Amino acid sequence: MRFSRGWAASIAAISLVVLAACTVGDGGVSLPVPPKAAVQSWNESAPSFSDAKKSSALRVIIGGDLLPHRPMLLEPSQIATALAPLRSLFATADAVVANYETATGQVSDTEDRRLIYGVEPAWMDAVADSGVTAVTIANNHACDLGRVGLEASIRAAEGSMTALGAANDDPWRARTIAEKNGHRVCAVAWTTFTNNARSSCEKSRELALAPLDRKGTARAVSAIADARASGC
Repeated sequence: MRFSRGWAASIAAISLVVLAACTVGDGGVSLPVPPKAAVQSWNESAPSFSDAKKSSALRVIIGGDLLPHRPMLLEPSQIATALAPLRSLFATADAVVANYETATGQVSDTEDRRLIYGVEPAWMDAVADSGVTAVTIANNHACDLGRVGLEASIRAAEGSMTALGAANDDPWRARTIAEKNGHRVCAVAWTTFTNNARSSCEKSRELALAPLDRKGTARAVSAIADARASGC
């Protein structure tokens, strides 16, 4: 993404284009570094809800992992309670992005529960109700429950949030996460590996996967270039 200096300075907190990539770099190959944006710490001097919404600045909040640790955060009500203190902060943003560090579905008692995460679809609804507007599905836990779990995650996000890095059509296509005053902010997300390697989930072409090699890096660079060309 490219912005004029004035527009870049107006962005409060943003990670441009790449939101859920693991560390990338192999044999000296590196991704292009997006232009720096001003980052505002959230403190007592931050604008109120009404002021933020009226501002000409485009505000994007980038969060970390939404991880359903058992038993504390497994139930939808528990993740809702955990995110409740952030609702007023999220309400001041034009977009809120976090990483959906799980698959969707039931974890079998026969599986190694220490390494596999799964939640019911209502868990995604609770995240959306908290004010999160987009989730990166592409991460190492995306295939924990196989292709069925990945597709369930994509379906769970439909209608309530923007899914990044996973889709039934093209997981690499840039998704718009915010628009304001003629500017459109998009996101491309991918993972460098999954915990369920070489599975039908990885081969389904529904997950944006870019291994840590030259081919993987080239795929990510191409997706970013396509995003820029589309007007993001």
